[in-house]
Amino acid sequence: MRLIVRLALVGIALSLTSFALPPTALEDPAVVELDPAPAQLAFSESNLWVDTSDREAVIALVESWDDTTPASLDWTGDHDQCEAGESSQLLREQTIDRVNFYRALAGVPALVAENSEFSDKAQFGALTMSAQGELSHEPTPDFECLDELGVEAAANSNLYLGRTGPEAIDGYIEDPGETNNVVGHRLTVLHPPTRQMGVGHSSASGDRFASNVLWVFDDNVFADWGTIRETEDFVAWPARGYITEELVYPRWSFSQDDSRFANATVEMTVNGQPIPLTVVARTSDTQQVPPPVIVWEPQIDFESLSGVDTDFEVTVSGVETANGVESFSYTVTVIS
Repeated sequence: MRLIVRLALVGIALSLTSFALPPTALEDPAVVELDPAPAQLAFSESNLWVDTSDREAVIALVESWDDTTPASLDWTGDHDQCEAGESSQLLREQTIDRVNFYRALAGVPALVAENSEFSDKAQFGALTMSAQGELSHEPTPDFECLDELGVEAAANSNLYLGRTGPEAIDGYIEDPGETNNVVGHRLTVLHPPTRQMGVGHSSASGDRFASNVLWVFDDNVFADWGTIRETEDFVAWPARGYITEELVYPRWSFSQDDSRFANATVEMTVNGQPIPLTVVARTSDTQQVPPPVIVWEPQIDFESLSGVDTDFEVTVSGVETANGVESFSYTVTVIS
């Protein structure tokens, strides 16, 4: 039986609440009409992922996002009246677009579409988290503005106070904070089988934070990974190939379904010289989502490397796979 580990982020403080529940905690998948598939992204007619060995393709994708005008939140709800309201459709679309942006770079299918039923429920979750001023995947009955839809959203979503829209997705991928060392938010956003997500938002008012609720568990949550870009079947962040510096967050990760990282190690070099690093998490439970991962924090002085593209050689060794103990090597090239 596979388990789900759920996570929450709070603004700049970024704290984590996590626990495991059996899959029966998820509502049986409803038969719903999906919203239209996301528009074609700039990098690919097939809309699966970007070829990160192509420097110009990566730059084109990043620049296409940089040219996007951020949507306003336009929340129609009310904390005092416990009205969930809704946020602007454009902001929800941009939020899903940012999910697909990261998935494309990571080499997993950038085919996530908004499920309007998930979004409707996520909206109630966003209201109660903002009204209460704290995050929980098991909100107690004394949470402000809590109803059964908010309870369901809390159990199936990444939660954020202090960020909304695409900025919340950036936060989930960065996954900072001492208690977020397993980068579970990152892994759920990049989970290869996922095809549907939902988005809820509320605005800040008075001493209440704005909130984002990203429903991440669809009925594919326990499906096989299927085909992904990396032939060795791993998902890394930053991914193999070219990437721009602003997308290289302090925590690096390497994840593989059905592998174990209890005894795994990581080595990094630049220009043939080793990079000091600290492994901050290793997980080996193959019966849960997010999947097993190794996470490390390298000591990189990007200012000393400015002006030239820089290759970082990464080797993850001692990974227990179905084929035995294996090592994986790849290069991340940070664009100047």
